[in-house]
Amino acid sequence: MFNARGLDAAGRGQQDEAIAEYDRAIALDPKFADAFYNRALALMEQNHNDRAIRDLNAALGLDPKDAMALALKGEAFRRLGDHARALEELDAAIALDPDMAVAFWRRSQVQAALGDKTAAEADRARALKLDPDIGRSES
Repeated sequence: MFNARGLDAAGRGQQDEAIAEYDRAIALDPKFADAFYNRALALMEQNHNDRAIRDLNAALGLDPKDAMALALKGEAFRRLGDHARALEELDAAIALDPDMAVAFWRRSQVQAALGDKTAAEADRARALKLDPDIGRSES
């Protein structure tokens, strides 16, 4: 119930309300991986990437094979400028789900930031092949 309320609040752009609802869901069930994941998304919307990483670590502790949580953690590290950790997490996400367009897209951004244009373009092309609309919201 609280997780659903959090999703609804996040959908309305009410991140503080969403985080409060996810807090309630986690208090009720500290093993609810989705609530940690969703709270991490809301925290990242507010640019609280360090806190989001803690929540993603909790989610991954409950579900170590959650490729999307790994990809999101990679994005949080990218936003913090920790490109080595970002690549590590994105590589792990891709190893678990080699068809995850968003992981390739984010990894291409990290590689571009590191100056590896060849690898960045290869990952960008792979992401676009998997999902032709992947970059539209960022352009």
